[in-house]
Parts: sequence; C-alpha cells; structure tokens
Amino acid sequence: MLECTVDGIEMHKKCSLLQQSPACTLDYASEGSELSVSDASEVIQEVRSVERASSAAGRESAGKRPCHAAQLGPLDSPRSSRHRRVTVDGSSQAWWLGPTALAGQSFHRDFSLVEGRKGMLGRGTFGSVHRCIQNGEGGGETYAVKVVKLNRYEDRQAVGRERRALEKMKGASCAVQLHRVYAEQHAAFLVFELLENGGTLEELLVRQSGQRLDQASARHLCRALLQAVAEVHENGICLLDIKPANVWVSAEELPQVCLLDFGMAHEFVPGKAVRLAARSALAGTPAYMAPEIIQANLSHCARSRFTAFNGKKADAWSVGVTLYQACFGALPFQPPAKALDPIREMSLLHADWDAMARSDGGISTLDGLSPTERHFWRQVLACDPAERPTASELLQHPFLRS
Repeated sequence: MLECTVDGIEMHKKCSLLQQSPACTLDYASEGSELSVSDASEVIQEVRSVERASSAAGRESAGKRPCHAAQLGPLDSPRSSRHRRVTVDGSSQAWWLGPTALAGQSFHRDFSLVEGRKGMLGRGTFGSVHRCIQNGEGGGETYAVKVVKLNRYEDRQAVGRERRALEKMKGASCAVQLHRVYAEQHAAFLVFELLENGGTLEELLVRQSGQRLDQASARHLCRALLQAVAEVHENGICLLDIKPANVWVSAEELPQVCLLDFGMAHEFVPGKAVRLAARSALAGTPAYMAPEIIQANLSHCARSRFTAFNGKKADAWSVGVTLYQACFGALPFQPPAKALDPIREMSLLHADWDAMARSDGGISTLDGLSPTERHFWRQVLACDPAERPTASELLQHPFLRS
C-alpha cells in the first residue's frame, strides 16, 4: 500500500497517479481473478525482509529480557476442532494488543511461509494473507497468516482491533478463528485457521460470470450472510468492510458463510453511534461503503476530524451491495470508471429510488421481480439509514421467511 499525497488515504500499488481523491475505488484483488506470480513474489520478499529485521532485533535484545509466551484462556464453547486456543506472542511493548502480549517467540521460528502462487491467498485493507505451515514437533498443519507491517500508528490500532474483535467471536462458526498472534518490532503476524472446501464470494462471482442466481439460491445466501452479520452485531462489533472478498462460502448444496476480515471492525455500545476519525472511516472499499459515511466525510471533513454513524446500519448497506452483486452479477450503483459518483450524488442530494433508476448504473435489474423481493432490495439499499433495517431486522423480511 502507498499513501495518497493529496488526501493521505491508503492507495493500491497499481495506482500510478498517487493523487486520487477519496473516490479512488481501485480494488487490488478485483483487478484480476488472482494475483500474478510477480506480485506474490514481491509480497514474499517484503515478508522475508520483515522477518530478517525482526530476527536481528531479537538477537540484539536476547540478553536484555527473558522470553515468555502468554496463553489466552481456552474457548468457551469448543463446538468443533477448528475452535482452538489463541496464543499471543510478542514484545512487551505491544500495548496495542493488550496486557497479554508479552515477549515471546517469533513467527518465522514457528511457521514457514508457502511460496509461489499457492502461498499467496490475498490482500486486505491492512495486510497480505499467506498460506503457512507450522514447524517443529507435532507441526505440519497448514494455516493462513495475515502479515501487517507496522509502519504507522493506524496499523497497530488495526491489529489490536482485529484481535479484540476475534476474541469476542471465539467459537462462532460465522467468523474465521484466530489461532495465534505474533507482535514483533516491525510486523504483526495473525495466524488463522485455513478454511478449505469452499472459497470467497468474490471467487464465486468470477465463476458466475455476471449470471443471476436463481431465487432459492439467492434467498439462502441472503439469509446466511445476514445471520452471520447479525451474530457479529450481537457481540457488540460492527465490521465496516463487508464485501465479496471478505466472505467465505462453503462448497455445499446449502452453503455456510464465514466472515474473514475484521481489520476494520469496531466495538460499539448498543444505542450509541460509532465515532471514527474521518481518515479511518474512509479506509474501507468505497463501492461497498454506506452513503452516510461518505456524506459525513464530504460534508464535515473540513470542520471535524471525526464522523459518527450507526455501525449496524452501515454494515447493512455493505451487506446489501454485496448480496446484490452476488445475486444479480453486478454492483447496484456503479457505472464504469466512476464508482463513487452515484453514491456521492445520492447521499448528498437524498435522491430517491426513481432518481437512482434514472442514473447511470441505476438499479434497473429490479424490474420484473416480485413485489416482496423488490421491497427487500429497496430496504437493504435505502440511502437514508433511518429507513434502512439492521441485519437482524432484515432476517424478518417476508422474502427471507417464505
């Protein structure tokens, strides 16, 4: 990731201008169905350099303090073999991970990265994800590891948020399970279970090639994703970065859904707004970002460094866009090359559904649907958050209960 020289937001390496406004919507993962070998090699080299720096720092401090490993408690509900203990290893200065992060072993001593095309699993908002294999006696098991380079204060905050959120989701089948966290001087390594026998919703969309899902499949997918998000909300967490690349779908006749990326997750108090720094609020993916978040930043960023919004309603919008794309094979409001413009216009002008249908990239695909199904999409993609139900409320909609 690079940093925009105008707005200070994170930019993808494929952006050659580095002077884009918050309207930049380049999604690195969606530029192709998979990363090239050169891209994967570049990331592996970055990780190797981080490991060498961490190893050197560890040798320098070896005689200064003893090494410890803090074990967090066992999972409250061991519902399956994939719900295991979580270990945090790292520096005693890793205050952003909480008091359990003590000095400990380094990631590259306990795990080996799988190199090449098979080793690169993807890239998220705050880090790259790789396949890795556990070393030592009793090793050989394969995991996924997110590597976050700790170049900025925001990177440490993101790792701490993700770890705290996933601690709350221990034992929940709707969330990827965290196995171990390594906090080193130059990088954090979050080791997750490796989900197999399935793939991301983004991969499903590639195979779907713009084709619509049949109504039964669409209804099941809507229900499954809304149930997963509602369960996360019940634990006092909003995700703020729901999109196809962050949703894993099992390869079953009735697929199960698992949420993958908690890097943007924030804890919230029921009945109170989520309050974020304006820069952090725009760190998600614009095509899936709720209009009220964009509106707040466009309207108030000159007067305030913070924005407040209902996290559950913001997630509901992202779920709506994600589900719409999965069910109809296209984004609801995105014309080519101007992905954010319709959302900005609708948000600022409070445009209604008729205006949306007339705009470029409008929701013309709702024509021909049953009144019940059409009403469902109107609700989940309501521009006004006051008129948009939450995930748990949407589960009661007649379209999903039929």
